[in-house]
Amino acid sequence: MKKHVFILSFICLTLLACQPKNEEQNANNQPTNEKTTVSNQIQIAQPIQLNNKKCQTIDKEQYCDEIIIETDTFKNPTLNNYIYQTITGSENKLDKDLKTALTDYSQRQLEKLSLRYKDEDSKIYPYAYESNDNLQLINNNANFTFFKHQYTEYTGGAHPNTFVYNLVIDPNTYNDILLDNMFLPNGQDELFKLQQEATFQTLLKKDLSEEEVKELMSSWDIQLNKNWGFDENNLLFTYSPYEAAPYAYGVIDIAIPKDKLQDIIQPEYLNLIFPDSNDKKEQIK
Repeated sequence: MKKHVFILSFICLTLLACQPKNEEQNANNQPTNEKTTVSNQIQIAQPIQLNNKKCQTIDKEQYCDEIIIETDTFKNPTLNNYIYQTITGSENKLDKDLKTALTDYSQRQLEKLSLRYKDEDSKIYPYAYESNDNLQLINNNANFTFFKHQYTEYTGGAHPNTFVYNLVIDPNTYNDILLDNMFLPNGQDELFKLQQEATFQTLLKKDLSEEEVKELMSSWDIQLNKNWGFDENNLLFTYSPYEAAPYAYGVIDIAIPKDKLQDIIQPEYLNLIFPDSNDKKEQIK
């Protein structure tokens, strides 16, 4: 089971500590209000693209189980370990280079697979298993590092299932950073209103009329989205298929400008997410 299947169930837990390197988490397991000053320069070593298959023939038809993994290696061994554990769900630490470890993992997963059968309308037919793990570094500053993890899996049926997880971590402790303790009073309600408007505008770009979008959104149980990330000027939120619209509309990404967050996120946390222009901003190499 992928590690991030459990993230949604933990998303309402207390925000983990965001502290400078070598300091312990505070007693309440909450982020500190001070900006970190530790350099957070991330250096990408090389991309990884793995495509491993196992094929067999049934009734003269060939079926190939396939596992694809796309990510990057980094010059920081601890960050490579984070990548490995995130993709594999393992708590074991890397004992070899990341590419070799992920190759071994995908081969072990293939060995565990047997030909799958789908039972539909009392008809049994074989199908090939497919999965695609894509974990990419999106943004980085001295306080937070933002990865996007998209996992797609086909287990028979009309289409694959896709899940997208925005992972914001403390670059010093590698703890997940959640939004929960950042909100001002009534901040969650205000954020939800902005998300609804942004989702409305995004769906309008999918060749739908305003009336069609209103009808779609009124019939869909859209919840407050805490699947967050950031760029230089926005909080970013991602809906996996079925979270905000039917599967056909795919992954939905929305952006909330930072100037609309003043009454939603506590100012000390806004300063951590969006460092002042006078602060030294670390660059992704």
